[in-house]
Amino acid sequence: MDFIWETPTEVANNLAKRLRRVRKRKKITQKDLASRSNVSYASLRKFEETGQISLISLIKLCMELGVLDEINELFTQPVYTSIEEVIRDAEIFLQDNQTVGKKLQKKTKESDSHETSII
Repeated sequence: MDFIWETPTEVANNLAKRLRRVRKRKKITQKDLASRSNVSYASLRKFEETGQISLISLIKLCMELGVLDEINELFTQPVYTSIEEVIRDAEIFLQDNQTVGKKLQKKTKESDSHETSII
């Protein structure tokens, strides 16, 4: 088991500092970013000071700052601690893809029947 040396608050504060650095590098004020991202100025200020923010607001800020790819990359590089985790992850992946495939088939059938009824 790995030891965790940072508290959740420290992790959140470090994330806020990194995002603030991105904002400043792009020469965007807090007020401008708040307005452009549809996140309240108070929420942005609180985030930069305390690290506290809703996930949706964090995503909005990342979208506006052009760093959404970094959010989308979270948890995409699994760190396995056993072969059982590798097998379980593969099974989950297959299940998820079967579900997506079924949804696509259903949408295709619905689309085909809609086109037929138009003709």
